[in-house]
Amino acid sequence: MKKIVFFISVVTAFFILWIYQKSFTDNTPVATPNNHSLSATKGREAAPVSSDKKSLHDDVDVSTQSVSARGKPEQLLYSPLTEQDIEETRAWMEKRELDEYARNLYSSYDESVLTELADQGDVVAIKQLYHRSMQELMDASQVSGAEMTAAYIQWQQQLFDKVDKYVYSAILHGDRESLAHGERLFQRYSGAGFDPDTRAMTLDSLAFYEFANIRGDVILGHIGTEGATRQFERTHGPLQLSAAEKTAIQNRARQIHDEVENKRIELGLGPFDNSVSAWELKRVELMRQRQEGMD
Repeated sequence: MKKIVFFISVVTAFFILWIYQKSFTDNTPVATPNNHSLSATKGREAAPVSSDKKSLHDDVDVSTQSVSARGKPEQLLYSPLTEQDIEETRAWMEKRELDEYARNLYSSYDESVLTELADQGDVVAIKQLYHRSMQELMDASQVSGAEMTAAYIQWQQQLFDKVDKYVYSAILHGDRESLAHGERLFQRYSGAGFDPDTRAMTLDSLAFYEFANIRGDVILGHIGTEGATRQFERTHGPLQLSAAEKTAIQNRARQIHDEVENKRIELGLGPFDNSVSAWELKRVELMRQRQEGMD
């Protein structure tokens, strides 16, 4: 059952990521990546730092397409975003030092090098290890029948644990992009015979996406909340939350945030930077308006 719940979570996460990245790229220009050397990224989050000092790629993912391939600002004649929104988008991305060069560079490193960098708090290395472990796990899921030995099942469980470790580590070091993979880490309801569409699991999912909102990732918070709600409503009808349930969701979200932040502070990394840019809030409002028009 654990594997079933995991793969449901994986499919949901990839869907959310697709919508999530689309919300960044639809009619929105991307800052041109800067080329940084390895020394500029190694161990960026290892030492105590202020909450506004980010590691490479902190908080956002970006397509490998170039700016010219995805559209220039002057092509945004009919975009709902103003020139000021576009400049804020650029500034937001530049603050997080989006660097496609480093991402491609890290893909060539072997696991021992990545592990060393990850142990120093390098978020790019942590995420590279996550993606490699995830690919191993997806490949392992193709095995069945006689190959499904006790030793194989144990090895597969070790892959589950590796994936969980890297996702949690990235979240702990302040990477918001990894939140899209993190719901399962904080899900309290699982096990044999537990329907993933039940109300208890839905409320837990809503609490996780409220945690994303608290972390300042209002786009993921909005998309995840909509997704969890609609998944429940497909089989159970309208999800009408009581006042007590709304309070429980808020309390659980704050509990998750405080537990992770306290561990972060113990590592000397300081409190989370939970700031939200004006353009992110505008993006969420545009998505709400679009959804209302479709309903």
